[in-house]
Amino acid sequence: MTNEQFTRNQRAALTALVVSPNVRAAAQNAGVGVSTLRRWLTEAEFQAEHRRLARESQREAVSVVLAAQREAVLTLIRVMRSSDAHGSLRAAVKLLELGHRLGEDDLDQRVARLEAITSQQAMEERQR
Repeated sequence: MTNEQFTRNQRAALTALVVSPNVRAAAQNAGVGVSTLRRWLTEAEFQAEHRRLARESQREAVSVVLAAQREAVLTLIRVMRSSDAHGSLRAAVKLLELGHRLGEDDLDQRVARLEAITSQQAMEERQR
């Protein structure tokens, strides 16, 4: 079912699901009943469109966060170098935490690549 195949109420509900904290709020925001929205959520096409919209929304949010990272790090550095000892300490700790998380992300990516290579090699051996 393409987006054009959804009713106006279903499209409103799909949008509301992405921006609302729960199904009840989404139903209210879309102007449909909670039971109606729950029924739509059992339909494969509606579920698929909801997942697609949620992923799209998440990608947009990640893009905004990534775009602000440099400014956030520069702000932490400014605070860290300021005369406010408490603020400097908190900023330094945040920078260390960020560095640690970035290292973990790199490790996760490396492990994922190794798993993919191992999986590919296992498939090739089975085909021999």
